[in-house]
Amino acid sequence: MSIAADLYQEIMGLDHYEAVKGIVEKYNVPILMDADIGHLPPAVPIISGSMADIEVKGGKYRIKMHLK
Repeated sequence: MSIAADLYQEIMGLDHYEAVKGIVEKYNVPILMDADIGHLPPAVPIISGSMADIEVKGGKYRIKMHLK
């Protein structure tokens, strides 16, 4: 089994969507999931520590990063 396949397994009755949602929903911020960013290919590189404006429309997303 690949590392990517391990990410989609349920653990203790939670899948990765419910685990993330359960932690961050109390902050009332948008959650972007299944975007091609991060550590696993295909991945658009993002600048660690940057601020970002993220726009999501019709299943497509746009990220504009700012260094401050």
